[in-house]
Amino acid sequence: DELTRSRLTGLNTTLTSLKESFDTRFSKYLNDMNCIIATYLDPRHKDLFDNEDYGSIRSTANIELALIEKYLKYAKEKDDREKETEVADQAAANEDDPDDAPEVEADNDFGGFKDKKVDVLEWYHARLYANNANPAVPQRDSSQPPSSASETHNLTRLTIQAEINHYRNIKAIKCKEADPFQWWNEHMIFFPCLSEMARKYLSCPPSSVESERVFSIGGNIISDHRNRLKPENSEKLMFLNFNLKLLPSLEY
Repeated sequence: DELTRSRLTGLNTTLTSLKESFDTRFSKYLNDMNCIIATYLDPRHKDLFDNEDYGSIRSTANIELALIEKYLKYAKEKDDREKETEVADQAAANEDDPDDAPEVEADNDFGGFKDKKVDVLEWYHARLYANNANPAVPQRDSSQPPSSASETHNLTRLTIQAEINHYRNIKAIKCKEADPFQWWNEHMIFFPCLSEMARKYLSCPPSSVESERVFSIGGNIISDHRNRLKPENSEKLMFLNFNLKLLPSLEY
């Protein structure tokens, strides 16, 4: 009847307005590559992008390409940090015991990989897929680990590409029956590189909410009528205010 049609019309209008509001608020996240990669690395939702057009930023090919580039950048930064830590530790050790300082050798780092440790399993893992990766690229002698920066870069690319190929062909897990963090913990041995990226992208994003809450507590404790507290007393009051909730209920 007319009343039912009127109610349905009102309901459709509400749903349309709600959808437009959602699209307006969250459209930027739908095309944000960090959010897309996080979704792709969730084994429950990794197949959501299979039907996207090839030219779309959300296509599987573009997601995997972006993931490879981000991992290469991440691996380089990680390697640089390890080298800096090693140099700092060595310098500290030399200061503690100058007699144990290593002899200075010729200024030759052998293509940037002097004393570099190569993961043999990772090397063989990547080499397994290297022959089919790009037939147009001349193949190096695979009987030895990489000896130059460019070869190691290519090795890292082949390794992450091999893991992505494997991950793509795995069946998505059911949303209600599995925990993505537990899944990655159990499959870390098969995806050593991708599991690092999953740990990075699936973790809770940092937020300033807690620090702002602490400042609010400080504003409540230190007021115009209570402005002569010593710094140490103010700190103790803020600590108690924030942590009393962790204690069992107290009777006064």
